[in-house]
Amino acid sequence: MLRSLTRTGIRRGLLGGSRPWTVVLVVAGGLRLIQRIAGGKEVLFRETLEPGTTLLITSDPEGVSLAAEAALADFSRTGRMEA
Repeated sequence: MLRSLTRTGIRRGLLGGSRPWTVVLVVAGGLRLIQRIAGGKEVLFRETLEPGTTLLITSDPEGVSLAAEAALADFSRTGRMEA
């Protein structure tokens, strides 16, 4: 949302000459700058991985359970987690 307000502020404020949109540009641009300096996005998940630990990243919710089942089956068979 801040990105679109900043873009519109540039277009209508700086290029179009509208004082209210220039104020929107300054406020939205300042908030975006503060977010960028403060670290940007919130960390959703953090965990320390030990050697041999497997990490699976997927966008398929059904694939998580299938992959977990396959990994457990492999672990049961070999005693090791494969990457």
